[in-house]
Amino acid sequence: MHVKSLEWAEDPADPLVQHYCFSDPAADSAIVGTGHASSGQFLPLPEPSLAHMREIIVVLAGSLSAQRGGDSLVLKPGDSASAVLHRRPKLQALEDSKFLYIRFGRRLLPDGGDD
Repeated sequence: MHVKSLEWAEDPADPLVQHYCFSDPAADSAIVGTGHASSGQFLPLPEPSLAHMREIIVVLAGSLSAQRGGDSLVLKPGDSASAVLHRRPKLQALEDSKFLYIRFGRRLLPDGGDD
């Protein structure tokens, strides 16, 4: 068993902290991490190797705006949302916010294969 305490990003310019990456060539990958965004900050887009993974975000404090097309919703503490990363809505912190994120699925390797 692997145990790691949650930590929060100190630098608002790089708000995501990756805590775990479980990977097995015969299975999918899972990444668990935390995010700490300042009011008004947009969450960064995922790196290309993660684009086809799914993501679940659970808001722990503050609030996030999720916008895609003409639709918009506000995520508050206790709310969760799921999306495929390449189709994830635009996320913006409406106030200083902390959240947990879980990404899972196949990661693409630089050569275009998966791991």
